[in-house]
Amino acid sequence: MANRVPTLLATAVAAACSLSAHANGPTQADFAKVVLYSNVTIAQDSSSQWGIWEELEPTAAGPQTPLPLLVGTTELYRPVGAVTPSTPVQPPVQPPVVSACTSGGLCGFGVMALSTYSWDRDQLEVAAISEGESNDLRVGFQLFPQTTAAPTWLPESMSISTQPIRSDEAATVPSFNVQGPLVFDGLNSHDHETPFADLPAGTEGNYERVSIETDLESSPSGAPVGKFQGGLMIVRYVSGGADSPPLSGTQQSGEMYGVWGITTSAQDMDNLRLSNAQANYYGSTFNGAGNATGSVLMSVNFGTSTFKADFNGGSGVSNPLMGGQLQQTASGGYQVNGALSFSAAGTISGSQFSAKSLDIGGPYKTITGKVEGAFFGQNAAVAGGVADVSAVVTAPGFTSPVYARYASPFIAVKGELKGEK
Repeated sequence: MANRVPTLLATAVAAACSLSAHANGPTQADFAKVVLYSNVTIAQDSSSQWGIWEELEPTAAGPQTPLPLLVGTTELYRPVGAVTPSTPVQPPVQPPVVSACTSGGLCGFGVMALSTYSWDRDQLEVAAISEGESNDLRVGFQLFPQTTAAPTWLPESMSISTQPIRSDEAATVPSFNVQGPLVFDGLNSHDHETPFADLPAGTEGNYERVSIETDLESSPSGAPVGKFQGGLMIVRYVSGGADSPPLSGTQQSGEMYGVWGITTSAQDMDNLRLSNAQANYYGSTFNGAGNATGSVLMSVNFGTSTFKADFNGGSGVSNPLMGGQLQQTASGGYQVNGALSFSAAGTISGSQFSAKSLDIGGPYKTITGKVEGAFFGQNAAVAGGVADVSAVVTAPGFTSPVYARYASPFIAVKGELKGEK
């Protein structure tokens, strides 16, 4: 009995120590001794360690040694074998080359005077427009010749469209096309027609006739540019059949004239700009017969891409209508025949130039509108374009000032050039 008491006491003490040890938990050293897998222990497999990613078992193929990347190698994957198609691949269809007045392309500027007529059956009347007698309003327009090949001076075929240069004017210039071969015989011309003779009775249709003539002898300094003349007739009608005239319809007829050619290349324009070249251009405005109606002096600074143009003496002339006459148009307004004195200043973009800054002499100094044009030939040998402005002027026989429109094409040749390399 005496021996059992110490034994029970030792057991109780050992149990108490064991419970105390479990209460404190295993130490980090204990966790480091227990291996879970591979060489990863419990101590490593925790929220603060990579666990299994510390050491992975080798793959079935054994340890792999990374291969070094060859110098200059850019293809990371094996090349794909060439595939021969069963049917030949057709090259894409190339769109037509459009020279919409870009540098080195065909471009033009001019004036168009239009008349509109209407008729009923058996009353078709076409009034001829004679030089100097038309009272139709003249409006400035830009000519957009387009070709299906690289632009060349006087191409064998082309398509032409037009666009007014003034956006502040309600008057519009109808778009038209000239297509097909052109014949050059001192002058070149082409007519495009859609006849109405073969249409069934009552059929609606159009009859279009356009003629373009270019005066090759008007080309100055051998540059690919010249004056043009043209006639336009667009008839919209209801046909009366093959044996009778159209039942009814409308007709727009008119004359147009201006200057067109191949504009100066982008390289030439860049060279003039980089060399800070300056030049004066001397020329004249002209009418539908190609005769001069006034003078033009342009001062151009290619380095700053700016220019100034004086028409008929510029804004320093005290009577802007000197040398010009007023004519009442069919719409009841007035336009200037002959010359109008004013100045224009603007900027150059590519081979084209444009001016909306206008100045005029006289007591009223009111002028609006635009001057638009382009440089033609090598090293900008020629400047051509159109002026379309409206101004308040006084005229003999008028008791009060008159707001009149002036539209005229012009062409000028480069004189002395400074700074060109």
